[in-house]
Amino acid sequence: MKALIIALIPLVPGVAQGQSYRFTEFDLPGGTATYATAINNAGQVLGFYSDSNGYHCFLRNTDASFTTIDPPGANPSCNGLNNRGEIVGTTDGGLRGFIRSVSGQFTMFEVPASGPGANVAAINDLGEIVGTLVGPPDGGIGFLRSPEGVLTKLTAPIGEIDPATINNRGEIAGWVLNGSSQGTQHGFLRSADGVYRRFDLPGTTSYTRITALNNIGQFAGYIVSGGGFVSNSDGSFTDLESYPVTGLNDSGQIVGSHSDAKGRHGFIGTPAPGPAEPRIRSVLTPAAFGGSPSIARGTWIEVYGQKLAPGTREWRTSDFSSGIAPTSLDSVSVLIGGVPAFISYISPGQVNALVPSNVAVGTALVTITNGILTSAPWTVTVKESQPALLSLPPDFDPQGAYVAALFPDFMTYALPPFPLFGNVPTRRPKPGDMVILFGTGFGPVTREVAVGQVVTEPAAVMASIQITFSRATAPVPGKITYAGLVVGTVGLYQFNVVLPDVPLLDGETSDDYINVYFTANGVSALGRNRLFFSMTK
Repeated sequence: MKALIIALIPLVPGVAQGQSYRFTEFDLPGGTATYATAINNAGQVLGFYSDSNGYHCFLRNTDASFTTIDPPGANPSCNGLNNRGEIVGTTDGGLRGFIRSVSGQFTMFEVPASGPGANVAAINDLGEIVGTLVGPPDGGIGFLRSPEGVLTKLTAPIGEIDPATINNRGEIAGWVLNGSSQGTQHGFLRSADGVYRRFDLPGTTSYTRITALNNIGQFAGYIVSGGGFVSNSDGSFTDLESYPVTGLNDSGQIVGSHSDAKGRHGFIGTPAPGPAEPRIRSVLTPAAFGGSPSIARGTWIEVYGQKLAPGTREWRTSDFSSGIAPTSLDSVSVLIGGVPAFISYISPGQVNALVPSNVAVGTALVTITNGILTSAPWTVTVKESQPALLSLPPDFDPQGAYVAALFPDFMTYALPPFPLFGNVPTRRPKPGDMVILFGTGFGPVTREVAVGQVVTEPAAVMASIQITFSRATAPVPGKITYAGLVVGTVGLYQFNVVLPDVPLLDGETSDDYINVYFTANGVSALGRNRLFFSMTK
């Protein structure tokens, strides 16, 4: 069971500010807004600016002077700059791409899209170019153009991709869009051999876009409606509030655009040493359980920040004392309202902790100590209970997600056979099948089990639990055969439910978007605004 729970709730490295940045802002003379898009190893910065005559491209030279770039055609967009000084972009509403040589000569090439908006995004030192075909009939398909001009379309099982950057190793990164323009967004990384990996910045509740990738594997980007981030060599991330990143070179310098009361400015960020003491950036319940900024007694939380721990590890059996979880790992500890929390995982950027039962309800201060250094406090709201169901990341509906339901074999997920779930065994359940759901924060159980104690035998929750399903008619209740703590774990609840016969839409024999409603004492469990389930007859 322990291995199963670890698989369900992955303890991954989080966001850390292993370093900080010194920022230099700049504006184009006579411009009304300045946007920086790329930086190369020589320190040249590419971008565009607006003035009374529209938009123009620029190259900021190493002596801080500017060269205006006007590619042939209308509405130019200058996006990519390599270490040889070559520039790529798009003109004429996205119908033509261009390459500008170091000497200033332009080579134009057609972008095979029948509608406006195709984007030529980046060029590496080998002359390989990536971008997106966003006009019909090829909307949402990326492309890779060889130095000889051969175009290869890029598609991915994770959704419609928008490649933004390519390095000399042939690795590509960008973001993926699921569904319509209002669907979910995630970053992606594509290896040189074509394997895609979706990426969401840990500890955030918005969407991630990767916009830059250098030749040593470091990548950067920004959070939609938020600031930027840069990956660090230890697997952590530097978080940059209000500085979205669009370019990154091999020295770790970054560029982008920053807004303040005076307007929009380009910026260059140069790496600098980070702070000595740990710093908390956010405190959330795990994203798989709703990612709430409020916490509750007996719930798991994730603390994100910088320099939170000297290394990375999970708790071990030797860390437990008489079945009680540790309150310190490698001299790392967390206080919530002055009460020591139980620690299951530490890393420089993320610490996972269980809220103790004697924390006072209301406003509380969270601090984290790493050795002899303690962070400044972070304020949270503590509730008596906060029930939440384990769910998967949303893929098509930003407000909805699939419940993480397992069959009794503890291997097969009750999910549709979508490509997004292709790396785990899945099967649509039928009426009468039993599935197992998991949760946290459901409060007291009938047998006394202290928060932080390993559960040694079944213990039922005292709250009244109801699980119902609906598609074409009113919600139909499932039969709950067990609702209580998971034996062999700490702070995790299990719900065994026999599925009812749910009326589907006319003519359907299966449906992958059945709504799930889960309440404890009449209060809806946390999670996404909508929880989905898949069933077949």
